[in-house]
Amino acid sequence: MNIILGITLGNLELDPITASILGFATILFLGSFVFIARNNDMKGALMSLLPKRNKN
Repeated sequence: MNIILGITLGNLELDPITASILGFATILFLGSFVFIARNNDMKGALMSLLPKRNKN
């Protein structure tokens, strides 16, 4: 029994290898958003701890 199955979307049929590559790329793409969001949140949290500078 084949564990990885192809995908059929309308008239588009993807073989198991292409479906696996597409799924892996999708996970990496969405994971990059999580990484950037966490990175920006940490920078904002650290910047809030610094004393405020007067820009005169």
